[in-house]
Amino acid sequence: MLTLGVAPLHAAAHPGWGQEPQDVSDRQTWAILLLDQAERTLREERQPLRFAHGALVLAQMLREIEPERAHRLVRAAAQALAQVDFETFAERLVRLKRRAGFRTPYDVDLLWERVLEHSAASDAELLKEALEGLKADETWKADALARLARSLEDDRKMGELITLSLTYGVTRSLVDLLFHLRGKNPPLADALFRSAVHRAAARKDLDGLYWLGAYAIPGVNLPNRFSLADPPPPDPHLARFYLDVLVEQLAHVAFSASRIPAHIYWALTNIHPQAERFAPELLGRIESLLTFVTSRLPASAIAYIERREEERRTPPETKAEDLITKARTARDDRTHDALMAHAAHLLSGRRDFAEALSITSKIRDRTIRQEMSDLIRCEAVAHFLQEGALEDAEAHALALENAERSVIAAARVLEKTKEAERRTALLERAQSRFAQITAEDGKARAALYLAAALLPNDPVQGEMALIRAIDLFNKARLDLNGAIGAGITVEVQDFGAVCAVGSFDLAPVIIQVFEGLARQEPDPSRLAAVASSWTSAEIRAIAQAALAVTTLHREKRDREER
Repeated sequence: MLTLGVAPLHAAAHPGWGQEPQDVSDRQTWAILLLDQAERTLREERQPLRFAHGALVLAQMLREIEPERAHRLVRAAAQALAQVDFETFAERLVRLKRRAGFRTPYDVDLLWERVLEHSAASDAELLKEALEGLKADETWKADALARLARSLEDDRKMGELITLSLTYGVTRSLVDLLFHLRGKNPPLADALFRSAVHRAAARKDLDGLYWLGAYAIPGVNLPNRFSLADPPPPDPHLARFYLDVLVEQLAHVAFSASRIPAHIYWALTNIHPQAERFAPELLGRIESLLTFVTSRLPASAIAYIERREEERRTPPETKAEDLITKARTARDDRTHDALMAHAAHLLSGRRDFAEALSITSKIRDRTIRQEMSDLIRCEAVAHFLQEGALEDAEAHALALENAERSVIAAARVLEKTKEAERRTALLERAQSRFAQITAEDGKARAALYLAAALLPNDPVQGEMALIRAIDLFNKARLDLNGAIGAGITVEVQDFGAVCAVGSFDLAPVIIQVFEGLARQEPDPSRLAAVASSWTSAEIRAIAQAALAVTTLHREKRDREER
């Protein structure tokens, strides 16, 4: 038995929800009334970003069953976001003087993107209004619209959104989308590619043209590199068309700029072999441009590019060995630790977790060593869960130094473990790590994850963990930011890396928990008392809505079975 120190909460604690709906019709009415209550609850949230996030979470849940209510919530979210200055994630990192960091559920750019996502799927007028009022730069809008287009099933709507994205610019997300579309509708993808190239050239947008190079000549190494694990063969016609436009734009910059950017040299050297294959008529021009650019660029700039090229071609294992060799002769401990952390991270990326941990153990600073160890184990847990290697995932989860991270990772493994004996043993070890968590907010988040993991197989313990989590959340006045304790950031000199054991947004965990409760509980009105016991208006509204939506789905299933 998981001893979290509470008993289940009963409906008597909230007399207004004490009556059990008697039949399908009653359940439907009860659930709709609870949705009304959830919407009223959310209006109690006065912080604009929390209100907007809550409204968007509710809208996502209600998109299919109550589209009008969902539209109303999205518009309310947009109005709340209009009160807040726009800031991208990258801008936030710069402001905080960080190289790496985590998303939060309340990032303004992320919330605006969710407004656009809902609007693109169902409300063209709201999409237009949002774009007009959004104080974001054109590159952000282009990128966001291209990502949203990926989520659309209809090729015509997808094409329209891509065309709208192109009015703002060309980004990496557009190229990713073109590759996706090529698998479904090659002629449309190629036509949109040509349109994107023409638009980028008209805007003198070399950055966008560099991104588009990956579509024309997959695997080409341009300043904006789009990595592909298995690049498809280039289309010679598209390659020739692209190279002709790119060379024209490179020549324009080379001859008009008072100071030639080094990336012109990078691009010219890398398209030369491609021109030999697809556009030999351009070779003379490329070579004369290279001569001109080389004569005007500092030797140090050319040397830097060539060094970067050599590093790119070096296998990760060799890079790691080089870093370790440099660390042995490092002038100080910080330099030593930065090099060793970088080497360990490279090997972790190659799934050589044992060697990565061995290298990490040689880091001299205790805090950096512990955080780097947790970061590698975090990546190992994610990898082994994906591979279905639960024993390996469990071993790394329980070995995490930070107790909150360990419990959350163990809960993720527990959720996938089916054998009763292994579940019991893992739960006991997770409970032991839970007792080591000292901060109340950390205990709250860990208890929430345990509730989600326990509910499918042990509803009683799952509900006990949930009630404990609610009590701790209320005492600490927590919101839904999940990366505070579970997120791992390692920054030392020019090395930076992050890994999150759980979700940066706890809303999906809240929804999962109340969906799980509602599926197993014959009396949903009793659960309304649990859902209504959160102090946070945002979380309370999400819990109430999750319970109501699950009840409506259950009502629909029962009606179909009659």
